[in-house]
Order: sequence, then structure tokens, then C-alpha cells
Amino acid sequence: KTSYNQFNAFSFIFINNELIDFAIKRYHRELEEKQRKKMQGLIFKYAAQLSGENFSKIMRNKFGLQFIFYGKEGTLNGYTIIDFKNKSIYKGSEVFSIKKMTELLSSPENPSFELELIIQESLKKNKFSTSKQLNDILSKYGNIRIENGEFIKDNVSIPMNEKLQGRINYNDRLKSICEFLRPQTELQCEAVAKLFRLNKDDVLLMSSFYPVDTNLNYYKYLIQECLENERSLRNMLIDNNISLVLMGNDFVLVDAENGVVVSGEELDMNLKDIENNLNNSPGYFGLEDVLEDIPEEDIYIAGVQPYNGPGIYHSSIGI
Repeated sequence: KTSYNQFNAFSFIFINNELIDFAIKRYHRELEEKQRKKMQGLIFKYAAQLSGENFSKIMRNKFGLQFIFYGKEGTLNGYTIIDFKNKSIYKGSEVFSIKKMTELLSSPENPSFELELIIQESLKKNKFSTSKQLNDILSKYGNIRIENGEFIKDNVSIPMNEKLQGRINYNDRLKSICEFLRPQTELQCEAVAKLFRLNKDDVLLMSSFYPVDTNLNYYKYLIQECLENERSLRNMLIDNNISLVLMGNDFVLVDAENGVVVSGEELDMNLKDIENNLNNSPGYFGLEDVLEDIPEEDIYIAGVQPYNGPGIYHSSIGI
């Protein structure tokens, strides 16, 4: 027997024991071992993190499980689990004893757990949800927001799961980069993905929401001026804070300051002329020699991006 007071805010349904017995006889199913372990896992995960009231609500809404505790006023003798999805009723003792359930539900509540569940459900519906979009959802539950990788609830900071925090940061970065640079072709998206450590398919999908209007003549002029006057393309990239991404038989310019991504094909520029200029730049040690042992499918970046992956080049090593 367990004291009712141990459960504090938990909502209980007290019904006649005879009705419980009838329902169990009519709808009871023996729990298979696989089902029992799955249900134990669910209860252990959520009961140890949530208050009794929140536990009951999430079990019912998320998993279709209704927990009915029964006994006389002031004491609990046991509980029954109604599985609405499978139209079954299980004896609580087949899963956890009432003593064990009491221990789990009496554990201190994790203040971030329910908030993280709200975020996780939102990310299931839209995996690219940003902190701004998630804050709009959280605001429906009270004075709650995400700020600097934490939950802020009634002006009190609550730590957030690092994995969840990383996902939200990624989504914010993905949106801001795609909205600003607006890559359009698969080649451009691949270059941006590599340059900013994003997933190429994510960039392709996100960029489809942002039309682009680029002044191609400006970038074509910058390159032509270097090629025709035998000036260093490397120095031009550094002066204008532009990255050059060499990709197979083409190249991509990424102007992160002005939010522009444009390929050599769009500029009607010959990659061979670009390579010749880079090879002839003062102090440059030869593009072919450097790239000789690097797989063709890798992407090589020249310019000023401080990216240190294999085959990546920036201003500090004299491209």
C-alpha cells in the first residue's frame, strides 16, 4: 500500500474495484516479454523525469496509455494500464510494482525534460525549425524561450540537452547562410555545404525557398581584370574577401560578405585560365603538385576561408 500524498500533483482516477476486475477479465492480455520491456523503458524514461501530472498527460497523448491508480481514500493498492492503441488492459504489477512506480514518480522533476519533448515533437514535424520558430511554439506554454543554448523560463536559465542544442544551432546557421548566400544550382549548394560544414541536401532544399538576383558582370569583371592584366587572382580574392572553390571541371566563387554564390559556368569563365593564374602567382608552389594525391571527389578551397580540411587552401599558405 502506498500513501496518496506521496504523489502530490498526480491526477488519479478512483473507481470501484469490481469494475476494475470486470474490465481486466474482459480486455486483459498477457504482456509478452518484448512488450513488457518496451513499456518498462517508456515508464522509466518519463516517470523519472516528470511530475506525476505531466507523466500521465504525456503517456496518454503521446503513447495512448492511460494509468489508473486505485485503492481506498488515502492509500493506493495498485494500478492498471489501458492501452488505447491496442485496445488492451494490463495489470500494472506485470510492468512495475506499485512501490517501484511510487519511487519513479517521486523522483525530482527534470525541468528541461518536458520542454525538450516539445522541441523534439516540433523537429519531427519540421526538422529545419529554427530557434525563432521554436520560440513561437514555446510561447504558447508560458514565459519560455530559447536563448544562447538554454531554456529561459520565467527569467530562470534551464540547461538544454547538448545534442538538441546542436541541432537548433545547425538549423539557425543553415537558414541564415542559405537566406544570405542563396545558392541555386547543385554545384553552388555543394560548395556552400563544404565551405560552411553543412549537409548538401539540406542546403539544396533550404535554398529553394530563396530566389536570387546576382550581378554576374561584377564578378566576371574581377576575374577578367586579373587574367587579362596578369594580376594575381589570389590577391584579388584576399582583397575582396572572396573564396574560390575548385570542383572538378568547374569552380565556384563564394562572396560571404555580399551574400553571393556563382559558378564559373554562369560567368562563362574557363577553369584552365583560373588554374594557370593560380600556378603563376608569386610564391605559389604549383596547384597540380599540391592536389596530386588528393581524391578527385574532394573539394579544394582557395581564398581566405580558414578551413583546415584535406586539400583546403587559404591565404596563409600562399595560394
